[in-house]
Amino acid sequence: MEGLRTYALSVISAALLVSILMDLCEKSAFRKQLRLVAGVFLATIFFRPLLRLTVPDLSLSRSFFSEAGELAAQDGEKRYIQSLSQLIQQEAQAYILKEAAAIGAEVQVELELDTGDPPAPCSVTLRGSFDGSQEEALSKLLSEEFGIPKERQSWMRVPSQNSGNS
Repeated sequence: MEGLRTYALSVISAALLVSILMDLCEKSAFRKQLRLVAGVFLATIFFRPLLRLTVPDLSLSRSFFSEAGELAAQDGEKRYIQSLSQLIQQEAQAYILKEAAAIGAEVQVELELDTGDPPAPCSVTLRGSFDGSQEEALSKLLSEEFGIPKERQSWMRVPSQNSGNS
């Protein structure tokens, strides 16, 4: 508060001094030059506190925001890859189930993805009721469509739920 009081007092004093000086030199020949000097003087007094301000070192905050931005970008990339992986996994499983149903096989699909960008199916486990020809057809589909080699395909035969009722 004391600084504000001192500032206001100095501005008022300078304005009074300039006003008195301008009244005294009202009819002089150098009045225009005096008005210019008085204006510069008043502006200097008025803006002096701004001239004394020091700008804080912003390098710390820049590095903070840079690090925060990097972390946010990494988090966004991680979420993107996760959502893309889920989408690829769901779509691939739905496609395999559709193709299995088309040839009469009843299967459950567990699909694993690699960590590539974009993620791709790398192994699959099929559980269900299927015969040798259906397994061969699905194995060919998995190899050709998804690039999953036969070594990465697991087949588990489970008796059909309908076979006990017949």
